[in-house]
Amino acid sequence: MTEGARFREKQQGRVGNRIFANRVLGFVNRARNLPGLPIYFAGGAAAILLMTTSGAFATLDLPLPKRLAFWSLLIGTNLLLWIGWFAWRVRSPRDWWPSVLLGTLVINLPLPVEIAFFGRLLGVPMTLDWARSWTNAGLISLALPRQPVRREVVTWCNCGFSGSRGDARSGCSPV
Repeated sequence: MTEGARFREKQQGRVGNRIFANRVLGFVNRARNLPGLPIYFAGGAAAILLMTTSGAFATLDLPLPKRLAFWSLLIGTNLLLWIGWFAWRVRSPRDWWPSVLLGTLVINLPLPVEIAFFGRLLGVPMTLDWARSWTNAGLISLALPRQPVRREVVTWCNCGFSGSRGDARSGCSPV
């Protein structure tokens, strides 16, 4: 391999890294600007507290710290998966329902394995009822598509989400 070929190969790697970094940054910006993001975190925290204190799905026998850790891991992981899913799939208001319906399958399919994994991680063997896990997760997922923010607060643009009230700095024209 000649010196020129090595140089070109190295330059192509740098360009590829730059393209990848720009895509990651764009995804992070879409996720950060997702309408209603604080509501999802508040809802997740409320769900963790509710499930921990009620001992839902036969977790009441667990000691309180393990129960809190289990529900924090399970709900926290799924919360991050849903936020990432919405940031990836939703580009306009009409994308919410198709994204939720597909996400209900994709994100909830491994849920019984997650339950077993987090139980084993905490040293608590969990008995799994796959059908019940999927049914409950599917019903909960149907509560997600509510568009939590009014249209005049967050505008949509052709490149994803824009800032509040059509932020001119985004460079996008509202749809």
